[in-house]
Amino acid sequence: MSLDHDLGIDSIKRVEILSALQEQLPQLPTVSPEQLQTLHRLQDVIDLLGSSTPTAAAVTPVLAAPTQVVVPPPAPVAIDLSSLTCGVLTAVEQPCDNSRVALEFPAGAEFWITDDGTDLAMKLATRFTQAGLRVRVVRLDDLSTPVPGQTFAGLVVLAPDRGTSDADLWRALEWAQKLGPVLRETARTGRAALFATVSRMDGAFGLKHDGDMVSGGLAGLTKTLRHEWPELTCKAIDIARPRNVDALAEQLYQELRHTGPVECGLTESGRVELLVEPVVSWDAPGNNQVPLQPGDVVIVTGGARGVTAAAAVALARNYRPTLVLLGRSPAPQPEPDYLRGVHEPAQIKQALATHGAASTPRALQQQCQQVLAHREIESTLRQLRDLGVQAEYRSADVRDIAAVGRLMEDLQSRLGPIRGLVYGAGVLADQRLEDKTREQFDQVFGTKVAGLRNILGLLPQEQLRCLVLFSSFTARYGRKGQVDYAIANEVMNKQAQQWRRRHPDCRVVAFNWGPWDGGMVQGGLKTLFANEGVGLIPLASGAELVARALAQPASLPAEIVVLGPDSTPLFGTALAETAPAVPAEVVPSVIPADAWMSFERELSVTTAPYLLSHVLGGKAVMPLAMVADWLIHGAMHRTPGLDFQGWNSLRIFKGVRLDADETAALEVHVTKPRRDASEFVVTAYLVRRSETGLTLQASAEIVLGTGSAVEPAAQLQPASGDERTIAQPYSLLFHGPAFLGIEQVEGCSTGGMVVRSRTAGVPETWLPRPLRSNWMADPLVIDVALQSLILWCRTYRRKPCLPAAVGRYRQYRRSYPAASVQVVIGITKATDHMVQADVEVRDSTGRVIASLQQVDNVLDASLEAAFTTGLQ
Repeated sequence: MSLDHDLGIDSIKRVEILSALQEQLPQLPTVSPEQLQTLHRLQDVIDLLGSSTPTAAAVTPVLAAPTQVVVPPPAPVAIDLSSLTCGVLTAVEQPCDNSRVALEFPAGAEFWITDDGTDLAMKLATRFTQAGLRVRVVRLDDLSTPVPGQTFAGLVVLAPDRGTSDADLWRALEWAQKLGPVLRETARTGRAALFATVSRMDGAFGLKHDGDMVSGGLAGLTKTLRHEWPELTCKAIDIARPRNVDALAEQLYQELRHTGPVECGLTESGRVELLVEPVVSWDAPGNNQVPLQPGDVVIVTGGARGVTAAAAVALARNYRPTLVLLGRSPAPQPEPDYLRGVHEPAQIKQALATHGAASTPRALQQQCQQVLAHREIESTLRQLRDLGVQAEYRSADVRDIAAVGRLMEDLQSRLGPIRGLVYGAGVLADQRLEDKTREQFDQVFGTKVAGLRNILGLLPQEQLRCLVLFSSFTARYGRKGQVDYAIANEVMNKQAQQWRRRHPDCRVVAFNWGPWDGGMVQGGLKTLFANEGVGLIPLASGAELVARALAQPASLPAEIVVLGPDSTPLFGTALAETAPAVPAEVVPSVIPADAWMSFERELSVTTAPYLLSHVLGGKAVMPLAMVADWLIHGAMHRTPGLDFQGWNSLRIFKGVRLDADETAALEVHVTKPRRDASEFVVTAYLVRRSETGLTLQASAEIVLGTGSAVEPAAQLQPASGDERTIAQPYSLLFHGPAFLGIEQVEGCSTGGMVVRSRTAGVPETWLPRPLRSNWMADPLVIDVALQSLILWCRTYRRKPCLPAAVGRYRQYRRSYPAASVQVVIGITKATDHMVQADVEVRDSTGRVIASLQQVDNVLDASLEAAFTTGLQ
């Protein structure tokens, strides 16, 4: 499968799961930006958010000076890099192809072009007018023009002739948000609908000459839309400053009017396409090519953990510089005595709780993460000390130019000239384009681009001998949900090109990294990447590549794409205008080869009568709560003797739907349990077997242990405001008798809901042949929580919704009480497309029985009809 492949979801939902993760990457040890596209809603990733707030530069650095004993040079480490898939970005002139197919725009449709401040926009508009389109030239900075009320065929965003600002890139994204829906409506009629951006570098995307390098970020926008809105024709075009505007307008018109690759440069001599050419070998550093001498000062941003920490160690091993590691985590402080000798996360949390270090479960988790982060920083510094180098860690927000200025002044006065910069700082705020906010864009773009500008602008430029930028293959190929990240990294790639030309003696590399191996990338996720043709980069190999790349000639191209072993290289061919579409019903099998089939069973309305009470769109649908029950049973069947404590990342890929007379052959496959502190985690997969093979329906990480999870204090307090009454909840729901669990809606406001729910009773009242004699997790209460979210969405968003994922569930008792329980719901995020919430289940005394976090629900107005259709 290709890099463009993504998981589908139940077609009833119609829209994809939207994420709201924000994390510093790639330096964190468990996840890289590229992995997040398949790690949405994993609680371990979310937990990292608690310690990701940028902090100002610390006054006192954390030092790891070498010991007084002279440390001999480290022995060479034999790391084979031949298995990595590497390529360099090149611009190739292409002959004019008269066989290209003309795009069929609807006759008389509207076509908008942003004004670039020259005659180009008007001349281009004239050409499209001659082709029968109604063309309007609009200002890039004025989005007040009403959305077209008739057929809309295209939007062309021209980079301003005055030069593109960071704000202009956001405005381009806003234009896409404004006009994307009407463009998509046109595309759904079978006619062409075009979204195009035109940058102003050199006609070769900055690979040959300097130009408006910030405008290079427009290609990141276009390549992201290529994935998120595959029904559109997407083009990213680069032009040089023209000598003849009329000729350029004609060139541009012909390119926009015809099919071709997504990226195309236009010069006076013709068309240019971008290709990635393979790099076959990386020689070890040679004496005459070493850019760094022992003791040279190198700054490494992105923290002292994970990927950038590994890169720092590789630099220390190869060159023995003085290293300054910059990160957002606060500088480590001495730990209290009660944490000495305490290593497991669960033990750390217990110790923190006992000594009153945190008052809520979330704060406790954040404190634990901070302790572990500080220990990892100190471990990295010790490792560098053992290699005989001086190293220090400084906490800094690279976006704060004043703080960075003070830091640079301090470092240069104490340590001497800065000779190298490895820039790995970055954050994510994953979100579909239509839901992207300016705040998210500024944070992502600012950390990548403004932070790099700050550091480079404060360094005497002639001092720097090597510059390494950690970019992403998201910038090269595009990726759903990461439009701001793609834009930022594309600008950073162009900064690398510009710096290389202006400083020919400085070795400059911008690594467009694929996913790294480590942390949560294991088991089924590794299989998923393998199925997509994306190999994971081994930590040691990737880190060594950073060191080896510095020793290559400065003439080597700056932009390098890196994927792990066994990757399917997208080399030698240009990107197609639209990403290959994957049908929503086709979901790949990600079951590891060594997974064990725990049990199999047939499902029908006869074997599971409760399905008659859960009918959507004319089909019986297996509820998420019952899916969870099957996955839990499968995991416990494999690991007898352990107790159920909860799950992480329960995801519905495709709902199990049945006709009245249909039977589904279902299986639950589970992995070997892996230990995580005091817990055991089993990944469980629900699959459906048919004549064509296995189809993945859902998966979750089932958490097991000894006894129940530690009960937290009640935390949720739904905010008041616009309180409403729901007297007859089931007039707004589709649920039948088996799922009529809501006894009373006790409160409903903009901040959440409080509902009184009955419990499920024993399984034999639901099933003729239950999996167990008692429920592991009460399915009715869990379903009532999801029902309540439908009520909230219908009340405050005027649309029904369906659940797509539950990030985390923890149960603090072996079983639910027989009496009714209180379900408290707090809304954590709400857009026009998705609602996310946290849930607490409490007993009559107010104690917490169970909690659900990051419950993702997809809104879709078309579900109205599905809610009222009986079983067929």
